[in-house]
Amino acid sequence: MGADPDLPPKVREGFRPLSRVELLVLLLLTCRLLAWAFLLPPWGGFDEYAHHGYVETCAESPRWHAFRSVYVPDRLVAAEHEWRTGEKLPEEAIDRGRSPGRLGNYETLQSPSYYLGAGLLLRALPPLSPAAELYLLRTVNAGLALLVGLATLAAARRIGFSDRAWLPVALLAFIPGYAIALVRVSNDALCALCLTIGIGASLEDSRGRRRPLLAAAATGAAPWVKLYGLAGIPGVLARALRRGEKRRAVSVALLVVPAAVLAFLSRRIHGSAIALAEVLTHPAPAAFRDVPWLLDTWTLMKTHLWVSGMSIRVFPSVFYVALASGLAACAWKTAATRPSEAWDRRNRTFAAVAVFVFLIALAYFAKENFASYRSPGGVGGWYLWAMALPEALLLTHGLARERRRARWFPILLAGFFLLTVAGDLALFAEPSGFLTTPNGHITGIGAASFARIAESFRRSRPAPAAIAAALAAPASWVLAAYALARSFRSEA
Repeated sequence: MGADPDLPPKVREGFRPLSRVELLVLLLLTCRLLAWAFLLPPWGGFDEYAHHGYVETCAESPRWHAFRSVYVPDRLVAAEHEWRTGEKLPEEAIDRGRSPGRLGNYETLQSPSYYLGAGLLLRALPPLSPAAELYLLRTVNAGLALLVGLATLAAARRIGFSDRAWLPVALLAFIPGYAIALVRVSNDALCALCLTIGIGASLEDSRGRRRPLLAAAATGAAPWVKLYGLAGIPGVLARALRRGEKRRAVSVALLVVPAAVLAFLSRRIHGSAIALAEVLTHPAPAAFRDVPWLLDTWTLMKTHLWVSGMSIRVFPSVFYVALASGLAACAWKTAATRPSEAWDRRNRTFAAVAVFVFLIALAYFAKENFASYRSPGGVGGWYLWAMALPEALLLTHGLARERRRARWFPILLAGFFLLTVAGDLALFAEPSGFLTTPNGHITGIGAASFARIAESFRRSRPAPAAIAAALAAPASWVLAAYALARSFRSEA
């Protein structure tokens, strides 16, 4: 259903109040982000202790540090060990010769903006324990990830999704990989927000309008948050160079100058304009044909949908094949749907190119990773959530444009709902040690009472975090079940 012509102009152009279903999916997304923030084991997200360590370093010494020039702070090493094992680390073990950071913090290769900003936040607050810092930073990232969802909803409303603008946000709320990837302590959530704003502002509405300066500023800032933000520049730059673009020179400068300055400073600080560990350690080159691309693609797809963190707990492959097939059907539906007036061919091509360029960047990373470690599967699918906005729009536009409702879409969401609940229960049971996980694959729970599992979970993290997880996860299940019930009724 389109906008009411009797509404005021600003409301007709996209400022109309949120509908009930839009509010519902945003509330569900909020609950899911908080659930994962408190369900993940302390420092259980990928490389989380190293990211957190760099934040603490920047809180104490706010500057851009050279690659592996600093260590993970000893107090953080001791706290991670204590919450993971339940035992205090002996004083003599907490030194730079034995800590996990003995080779220097490898996350110092990252662009500095997130770490300096998060470090300044910690400096502004009273002294906190490492665990309190962890959950504070996770909650901040949950807020950034929610802003990505809001920006995705705004883009969908602006480019003609009409009363189905909730569809792309529903995908972000139901696919568990999105929340897991962005709530952990890292720079991914902030970079995803920069790219979301940049790509969203580059999309043209039904009158051909877009926000070129906002798009250029946000996209130009993204590499300063995380290096893969460079992959967002080509598409936005191509739009800025189109004939008739107002303030074209300013847009180009906002895109190109920050990236050039970043490369220059990175070369001076790290010795390379491309600050990847796989580059900075000078590995022997690997031929393109040597990389196990099929296995890397399979790993990328699985870890894009769900993965628990450093423990790499995964479900049987049938889960991922079925759900990925459903997403492929969504993509095919969009490809087979005629463009609308607002979501025209240029917008669709722009969104597809943005995702494709990002995949090319990940392929380069995979090749360098294989050169360094000679092992497959080095590129996780959690990185791809930096493209949350264009991916979600591409997957749902065909459904939004269809006159008849897609009856199979709620079934796909129900599949992700089951994966989410199973993932929540797995992380709830993991601290007990009774979770059966041969080769890292989740298969079941051993003989243990619920009370014993619950007590192990409670002791695995600070009490406020355990309580928050116990509240947020079931609340999200109720909201998801209600959303599915409404979806099945409306699609019938």
